[in-house]
Amino acid sequence: MLKTFLQENQFDLVFFRNSYRRFIIVALFMLVINYIILGYMFWSQTHIVLPQNFVTTSDGRVIAIYPIDR
Repeated sequence: MLKTFLQENQFDLVFFRNSYRRFIIVALFMLVINYIILGYMFWSQTHIVLPQNFVTTSDGRVIAIYPIDR
């Protein structure tokens, strides 16, 4: 009985086996992508760039400023 079942459904069994393998590969790939995104999110939150302000005139030209302790 089992032998006849395997012979009759051999194509279906091979299809499911190959589909399962493909599913596992895609799932692992998505897991790696999620870890990369999570790492980038963590890095971007810990390495915040401080804003740099420039003193300009009313027409947009940059004025050189110096620290007070100089």
